[in-house]
Parts: sequence; structure tokens; C-alpha cells
Amino acid sequence: MKRLSFSLLTITVLSFILVFSCSTEEEETIAPIVQTPQPEEQVVQYTLTVAAAEGGTVSTEGGTYDEGTEVTFTATPSDGYLFTGWEGNDSTSESLTITLNSNQNFQALFEYNPLSSLDVNNLDSIKSNDDFIFYYNISDGLPIEWANEFMDIMRYLNTIIPVNKRQRTNPRDGKSEMHIFAWNSIEESPYKDIIGDNSGACICGNQYGRYMLLEINNNEFISNSMHRYTVIVHEYFHVFQINESYIEPAPYIKFLMEGGAATLESLYTQQHNNYNYFLNAQTNVTEGATNTPNLYEDYGVAEVNYADSVFIFLALVKELQKRNNISEIDAFKKVYVQWWQSGREGATRELLFEEVFGFSLNSFYESLKSYTPDLNTVLPSENIRLEEIFDGL
Repeated sequence: MKRLSFSLLTITVLSFILVFSCSTEEEETIAPIVQTPQPEEQVVQYTLTVAAAEGGTVSTEGGTYDEGTEVTFTATPSDGYLFTGWEGNDSTSESLTITLNSNQNFQALFEYNPLSSLDVNNLDSIKSNDDFIFYYNISDGLPIEWANEFMDIMRYLNTIIPVNKRQRTNPRDGKSEMHIFAWNSIEESPYKDIIGDNSGACICGNQYGRYMLLEINNNEFISNSMHRYTVIVHEYFHVFQINESYIEPAPYIKFLMEGGAATLESLYTQQHNNYNYFLNAQTNVTEGATNTPNLYEDYGVAEVNYADSVFIFLALVKELQKRNNISEIDAFKKVYVQWWQSGREGATRELLFEEVFGFSLNSFYESLKSYTPDLNTVLPSENIRLEEIFDGL
């Protein structure tokens, strides 16, 4: 019995040693886990350089920015200068927003503006109730009678058809003020250094701004032509049309713009001079006014004193009265005020026409086929007063 116990004890001890030895060997063969550190992500940066040429400043000179950063900067012209664009970008906006994905360089460009440098302290002027200012540059070559009548007409128009002041984009864009340059055609333009070779009568413009030209033909003084005065009314009303709209360009259809301004000339002389300028100057209506009126939406067809456009304009007034069952004055309000106030971004002139007038442009053109191209058939009443048309402005 003692021998058996010894043997069992010996086997038990040896088994423990073997088991312990096996487990130790197993642990030593397991490879240790090593954590490899991840490299830090590198932030890419780019340099933006913004500079201003002579004539203005920029809101920032740039700097170093992380890739994908959006940066906005603005150019501001100095007095007498006009912002013309960016070197390094096609945008003509004074404020530019870019996303940095490379090194970029921009320079704001400016141009000297002679209109801005005009001394207005010694100029006669007139201001609307909305603070729009007309400055008068009238040559001594014009008769004093013309200059006096010019100022009377301007005072009257400024009272009943005041021009609204709009947010300007440059010092002389015609949105807050406008210079009028008037001279006699027999003299060389005294304003050539400012307006170049422009002549005639227009709301003109160049890279320096927008202005009104009134080159009065000397023959009109010799023949005592009414046009030497009605042209003032015509061009003044173009300023109203352009600025009455909140958008640029205004909702433009030629027979509404030019036909409307030419009609206003005749309504003015009818009221103030007891003179029928319609029958004196605007009777050369052609069949194009009734057969192809769409050609008078834009410039392209020659007219004599805008006679075709006047005819189409007055026919529209007749159609408005008939189709909408409204008075003649209310019809004139639609074409003279509501139309120019109707413009909005993204709206076509066809859409605006139907919204303002209550029928489509094409249906109006169709109705013209039933008219005879004779101005007498569409003449307005002789007792119309402009104060009634523009009441409420």
C-alpha cells in the first residue's frame, strides 16, 4: 500500500510539472500586438492677393487660407473714378466671392470719370421729391428764350412726373442724378471733352455714365418748330421710364417706350400750347403698324417721328378702354405708369404685358389687323390733362 501511494504521488507531481510547462511554452509563442501611430493629416493652404489700381481701394489685401475657404472682397472707387472690373476675373461686380483651391491674384481696376469731376456748384439744377437731381449744362449758343422755356418745362414735368431715385452702381449711372447737355447745332459741342462726339437728342451713355443730350437743330429756331421744345418732354420721359422700374433694364417694348414718349410730346403741346402736334408731326403711319406690329417691339424698322409706334401705342389705349371697360385716363395710366412699374426679375415682357393689360401681346397684334393705318382713327381726346394721368406719383 505504501508503494502504491508513493507512485500516485509521483505521477501527480510529474503531471503538474508537465501541464505547467506546456502552458508556459504556449504563452511565450504569442506575438505581441504593436499599435502603429497614424500620420497627422496635412492641411493644404493657398495664398490670396488682392490689390487696387490707381483710383480706388479694396476691402482686403488677401492672406493665406485653408483650401476650400470662401472669401468675399469689395472694390471701392475714389471720387472722380469708376470701377471697371477685375484683373484676374471676368466679373464686373464691385464685390467678388471666390473659393480658394489654388493661389490666386486679383486687381481692382478703375477709370477716371470726367462726369464725376464736373463742378455742380455753379450749375442750375432741379430736384424731385425723391431727391433725383437733374443738372443743367446749357450752352450760351442757345437763345435765352429757349433756356427759359427749357427751365419752365423741366419745373412742370418735375412736379407732375417726378423721377424716382434708385440705388446707383456708379457715380453717373443715371439712377440718382443726371446731367443734361444742351447746345445749338451750329456750334461745335462745348462738352466734347466730357461726352465725346455724341450728338442729337438721346439718353446716352459711355463708360463714364449716363446723361441727356439735347442738340437743338438751328433750323428749328428759324422755322419756329415746336420740336425744339417737345424734345425736352420726350427725353425727360425716358428718364422717368428707366427709373420707374426697380430693375435694369426696364420692361422694354419700343412702341411703349418711344411711342409713349412721342405721344407725351403731343399731349403736352395739346394741353399747354393749344397745338395738335399729332397731326403736325406723327401722321406718317405705314401699313407695318397694322400688319407687322411685332417689328416695332425693338429698333430695326425706320420710322418718321416714331409715327408707327405712336399709332400702335394709341391703338393699345383704345383696346384697353374697350376690353377692360375703363376710362381713357385709366387706360393712359396703365401704359404710362403701371407698365413701367411692372418689371421684375425673370418676368418676360409677354408675361408682364398680359398681367398689366389683361390680354396677351399676340391677341393685341391680331386686333390691329382690323385697324386702318390712319392716325386720325386713334387720336385721344383733346381735353386730356397730364395731371390726371400721373396723379398719385
